[in-house]
This record gives sequence, C-alpha cells and structure tokens, in this order.
Amino acid sequence: MLTVNQIYKDLIALTKTALQSQGLNWQVIQTYQQTMGNFQPPFVMLHRLTTTNYGFQFGKDKDVAGSPKHTENQVEIQTYQIEACYRRKPSDNYTTITGADVVRIIARWFMSDAGIQAVREKGYNILRITEVSEEFYTEVNDIYQVNPHFKMQLVALQTDQAPENKIKGFIGKVKEVEQLKYEEEN
Repeated sequence: MLTVNQIYKDLIALTKTALQSQGLNWQVIQTYQQTMGNFQPPFVMLHRLTTTNYGFQFGKDKDVAGSPKHTENQVEIQTYQIEACYRRKPSDNYTTITGADVVRIIARWFMSDAGIQAVREKGYNILRITEVSEEFYTEVNDIYQVNPHFKMQLVALQTDQAPENKIKGFIGKVKEVEQLKYEEEN
C-alpha cells in the first residue's frame, strides 16, 4: 500500500529537483504534521488537501510463483497545495526573486517534459495543475503578507494485497462460450 508519507517523500524530492533546475536551494517541508519545526524562510510547503477515489475498486486474482494471490486496486486523485514563503522588503531591487516566482517555477517544472517524466518514474501521474493564486492576509503584527500557491492533482494507484490467501486455486481456462439466442416475441 502506498502511504501518505511515501507520496510526500516523493513530492518533496520532485519539488527539490524543480528548484535545483533553476539554481535555487530552498527548504521543502511537509506541513500539517503533529509536530512542526521552526522553519526560516525561504521554503516551500506542501499540503495534502483532499483524497478522492476515482471509479470503482477492482480486484484481480493471479498466480504468483505457484501461489494464487488476490489484490484490490483503487485509483485515487490526491490534491496538494504547493506554496512558497520568502520574506523580503518592498524596497528590495526588482531582480530579487519572490515566493510567487518560485511557485511559478515549480508549477512550470511539473508541467514540463522533464517533470512529467520524473513524476511517472515515481509511479504517479499529474491530472491537473491550477493557476498560481496570490492571496493576501494580515499577520499577527498587522503586516500584510502574500500567500502564492497552486494546487496539483496527483493520480495514484493504491494496491492492497489480501492479508491472507483466500483463493484455493484456479480452474482451467475457458475454452468456449456458448452463445444463447433469444427469440423475439411477436
């Protein structure tokens, strides 16, 4: 079974690759955990927002090394929010990178050929990446901040194997199927 922390681990590694492709060495952290460290900007945060099952769960029986096994599969669509935090003074010169710049870099990388290939190598697919949004909020000290972020929908196939083998064996292959004919009533 694919765990939430495994997906986070993979997404953190992919996000670091996106940042390093532009020469940025920022921290990438998983948020919404029971214990949080005190992180200093600049950093990128990943939040898992929703997990939705897509379609129906389906099972499969197959012979693995002479022993029948039963697996259950379910396609999940998981939505993540990726945001960047970088404190800067409005007086910084215009060439200073912002959190919004970094979020756009990451979103573009995930949509690039290299990003899609890297995601698929980890066993996932990207369903959709939303627009970059920059929402303002007020800090405790009445300082306006911006929260640049985008949402990404990741497709993952969850596979669970039966905890105990309930299949006793396979019956031989079907060789012929008789087609039944129904007469129309007049």
